[in-house]
Amino acid sequence: MSIRLKTTIGHLSIVDGVAREGAENVLAIEPSPLIPLGRGKGNLYAIVEVAGEGMGRDELCQLLLETINKEYFRAPGGITAGLRQAIKAANAQLFRENRDRPIAERLIGGVSCVALRENDAYIGQAGPALVYAAHKGELARYPETSPWLDLPPLQWVDEGYVVPLGIRRDVDIDLFHCRVQPGDTIVLAETALAQIAGQDRIAKAVVYQEVDIALAYLKRLAGGRDCSALVIEILAVAEEAEAEILEEEGAPFVKVESFAEQVRPGRERQPAGPSALERVTTLGENLMSRLDLAGLLQGLGGGLMAGLAILGSGVTTLFRRILPGAETPEQVPARRVAQARRPRAAAEAKGNKVMIALAIAIPLIVALLVGVVYLQWGKAREARFTELVEQAETKHALALNASDKPTARGLLHEAQVLLTEAHTLEPEDPKVDKLHEKIQDTLDEINNVVPLYWIGALQKYDDPGSDPGRVTLSGIDIYVLDKGTDRVYKYLLNEVGDGLQDLDVDPVLLRKGDQRGDIVVSDLVDMVWMSVGSGRQTSNLLVLESGGSLLEYDPVFGLAVLPVGDKDKWRYPQLIGSYFGNFYLLDSQSNQIFKYLPTADGGYSNPPELWFQIDVDLTGVVDMAIDGYIYLLYADGRILKFMGGELEPFELTELDEPLRGPTAIFTGPDEETKFLYVADAGNRRIVQFSKEGQFIRQFRAAEPGVFDQLKNLHVDEIGSKLYVLSGNTLYMANIPEGEGASEPGGQ
Repeated sequence: MSIRLKTTIGHLSIVDGVAREGAENVLAIEPSPLIPLGRGKGNLYAIVEVAGEGMGRDELCQLLLETINKEYFRAPGGITAGLRQAIKAANAQLFRENRDRPIAERLIGGVSCVALRENDAYIGQAGPALVYAAHKGELARYPETSPWLDLPPLQWVDEGYVVPLGIRRDVDIDLFHCRVQPGDTIVLAETALAQIAGQDRIAKAVVYQEVDIALAYLKRLAGGRDCSALVIEILAVAEEAEAEILEEEGAPFVKVESFAEQVRPGRERQPAGPSALERVTTLGENLMSRLDLAGLLQGLGGGLMAGLAILGSGVTTLFRRILPGAETPEQVPARRVAQARRPRAAAEAKGNKVMIALAIAIPLIVALLVGVVYLQWGKAREARFTELVEQAETKHALALNASDKPTARGLLHEAQVLLTEAHTLEPEDPKVDKLHEKIQDTLDEINNVVPLYWIGALQKYDDPGSDPGRVTLSGIDIYVLDKGTDRVYKYLLNEVGDGLQDLDVDPVLLRKGDQRGDIVVSDLVDMVWMSVGSGRQTSNLLVLESGGSLLEYDPVFGLAVLPVGDKDKWRYPQLIGSYFGNFYLLDSQSNQIFKYLPTADGGYSNPPELWFQIDVDLTGVVDMAIDGYIYLLYADGRILKFMGGELEPFELTELDEPLRGPTAIFTGPDEETKFLYVADAGNRRIVQFSKEGQFIRQFRAAEPGVFDQLKNLHVDEIGSKLYVLSGNTLYMANIPEGEGASEPGGQ
């Protein structure tokens, strides 16, 4: 059973605090709920927003949408060419409107257009624009960054940002592409929505939500503030359901095999059945509909269409003149007189000959027409394919000579969009794949992408509930904390250093429920390797459990419980850290880091210092790293750097795309680790920075899927090894030589 996609749509419109039934600034062109197949231009959706002191904004929105609709479908070329022409025409329309208005009453605007065809969504935007695409449970925003989404509408022009619609004759157009599948949702919205609610709240409102529920959530988020949105839900539809949809719409749905069955010679005519004219006409209509000649002929020129129209008219007239059952009431008496003047058998013979001739001629005529159409369409497709490839090659060449990286990245992304459309025209052409590889290689070079070709799987955790979340290293000892099963594992590297030793001992060092001293171990919170320093004489592994006990593992003496002072001050211990013998505990509910100094009893018996000297919100912190400075990593991608409890200047710079859903941060004292590393789970990469925040390079797994669920990492710069927890597997990779492999981090 084949599966196709269909859409369900709904809109939100709040004006002056009142919800409206109709949205004047929203367009949805859906000839059918089914997302179209083939090479047409698909379904079209658009939203425009207009701002300013002038009158008649609703009427102007309608005019702009009519222009977009007309220009998109009549533009020659493919989908992206149609989006460009439609947006340019809308800009020209608003520009002409403004030209006739006083300066104080001129309006400015923005537009988002989305075209859906098969599993592809093409997005075209200009000026203030906003589209959300929920795909596989994750929400992406187009554009990802834009001043339009951070400032009130009337500051758009005053701040000197990119010119919106209606200000000048030319307009800058952004094109994007994404894939869709059942369960996805696309939202076209006014930019006010991004100012009203953050992306996390939008995601909760639309990801895996039905249209009605999504609209209700968005309305609640708007809270009575003016806002418009169009929500498109992507659903799966089976072949049988597809046939029912087409039949409900009145469209002829005839399978190819049924056509062959109807034209088989010698078939008896059913009483009171259709006439010969009706049967032939129906067959012709069904065949023409199945071939979708109208879609094929679109853009091939008025001359061919006119010729087919004349030929069709002539064939229809011929049918009505010669086929039985085709006469008008006025012709019936004349036919009867003629029949009376000639033998009945001769009339029947002549009629049979005519029917046989038509049965032969009509398929030949249709085949000839289809052949001509396909020939012309093939030439047009070939020309468009060549144009797209040439444009992509030009943008690639421009990117190679670009003066700065952002410009080069933009050109390369545009080239990839062009190649995506070219691939839909010629999926098997190797030229597209080769050029795409060249463009991706250039993009990787600009973005300092370092592929990791060898990543060895050291250990898998297949026990029910396993969730390995922390890895640390000391010499050849590797320790892994599984927060799902509340266990700490210990492994030894082999002599070569490319795998683990196969030891005949239980690798579980500590587990929930163990009796240690006078305590029963509860849930394991975090672990850290503690080095000597500040009076501490040994380097050991420290593990914090949720009951507030701090356990120490010594490779010689085993496990022991360390004394810790003033634990009653803790409210919600989340992370622990170490620096030259000092013990640090991050308490997210207290918004404080407690710093403990070693005491003579081997533990941390004295009361802790309150490390922060300023108010710091620790909500959203996911990890901590210490090298003298303390670095805090937040789930939204922020990194804060502190020294002596005070905030230090720190900014991530030169990164090609922001951190998305990071899970871990790693560094160490300068003599051991010169750089800062972040596990960027959302982008499936590990990013290397200087300790001042300058981007150095990014590591990506050459094998697909390895970095899909990044959780934690430990970097051994001296040994040039990278240890990574991803999913339920512990991996090891070699750190390639190159920029950033040995240069100091500046601390």
